[in-house]
Amino acid sequence: MNVRTGIHRQRGVTLVEVLTAVVVLSVGLLGVAALTLTSARTNQNAALRSTATVLIGDMVDRMRANASGLRGGSYDSIAANAAGTTPTVSSCNSSCDAAAMATYDATQWQARIVELLPQGTGAVSCAGTSSGKMRQCIVTITWRESVGARETQVPAQSFAMRVDV
Repeated sequence: MNVRTGIHRQRGVTLVEVLTAVVVLSVGLLGVAALTLTSARTNQNAALRSTATVLIGDMVDRMRANASGLRGGSYDSIAANAAGTTPTVSSCNSSCDAAAMATYDATQWQARIVELLPQGTGAVSCAGTSSGKMRQCIVTITWRESVGARETQVPAQSFAMRVDV
């Protein structure tokens, strides 16, 4: 009889242990889910930063390809378009002069920024001599990264590169 009485006392303890294990497991799974969501969001933001870097390189390459437009000051102050608005892309064929090519480059570049970055804008400012020597230009891209549903006011992210062209 002593053995049987001991078994009856242990029944409830096993149920409590199982319920505790289920609670601990649930909390752990919720933590893993939150970590996965944070990781996915951070990965997306890293992809946006990489895209901004590639777009800045694109504009620098365009400026180097149009050296006469760069020396002539056509890239000196490309203003940022309004966030979320796509600039009207002009057309430029083989008969374009250097200034028209610079305008074409700017509109193409800004259209790509709007297409690839959320609320993206791009600007270029150049300083220095235009007498055939190297010029220092700052190419800047600004965009908004994705955040959680609770965060509504997100500061804009900005990436700028200073280049000698």
